Amino acid sequence: MELMFAPEFAMMPPGERRQILIALEALTDVESWARMRELFGLSIDEACLVWTQTIDRLLPAESSGTT
Repeated sequence: MELMFAPEFAMMPPGERRQILIALEALTDVESWARMRELFGLSIDEACLVWTQTIDRLLPAESSGTT
């Protein structure tokens, strides 16, 4: 997870990075997926949308590449 979102994590202080990493791990856990699909009846597309929208809200946008 840290490697996948390294650019976004690089923009955060260590304490915040740890909190967001914990939240992302909980969000993307297989049990979370099962709850969305089975308990809440979301389709695969709906559950993926929940994941992507939530991850987008948790992480800062990458910088525009200016140095």
